[in-house]
Amino acid sequence: MPSSQSAPLTAMKPLVGPSIDSAGYRTSIPGNKRPPSSIENQKPPALFERTPKLKQFYAEYAEERECLEMPPVGFALSVWRHIVRKSYTRKEFCEKTLLSEKMYERLRDDQVPRPSIETVMLICIGLDLGGVLGEQLLDLAEIRLTKERWGYRKVLYECRGASVYECDEILTTLGFPSILPKQIRTSEDS
Repeated sequence: MPSSQSAPLTAMKPLVGPSIDSAGYRTSIPGNKRPPSSIENQKPPALFERTPKLKQFYAEYAEERECLEMPPVGFALSVWRHIVRKSYTRKEFCEKTLLSEKMYERLRDDQVPRPSIETVMLICIGLDLGGVLGEQLLDLAEIRLTKERWGYRKVLYECRGASVYECDEILTTLGFPSILPKQIRTSEDS
């Protein structure tokens, strides 16, 4: 074959064995415990059965991994995926996030182009997304957590399971603006 022509791709042989992502490669390395690409319905390894905290860690890890493996979409569709994944009704979503039914419909219809940081935080806290998935939503909303906003990140990572009211109280006590919708803030002040 002349040097100016290259061999067809099908005729070329791999230079170093199976591809890095192939099951053959993973099993060819002794002791490789790399998890498979989908762990949703798998029983957790014995380590994660030792304590309730480790069980919770593994459940959150599995949930986050499944979500992060989904093809990327915009902010509203990503939120909608979480709503569907958690099987929340319109009423449950509105109660947990303190957002309106109109916002629920806008999310469903992919009509939320640039939400505020307060809206994103209400969604993250209300849907109990935690830090990793919360930061993903903030990125999709094009909101950067600068050092002036570090308190939001801390709440996302450390206050998983807390209510919107509890997280708002923490943020306002630390000197951050309230994340509660304006109509709720004014009714509480009365």
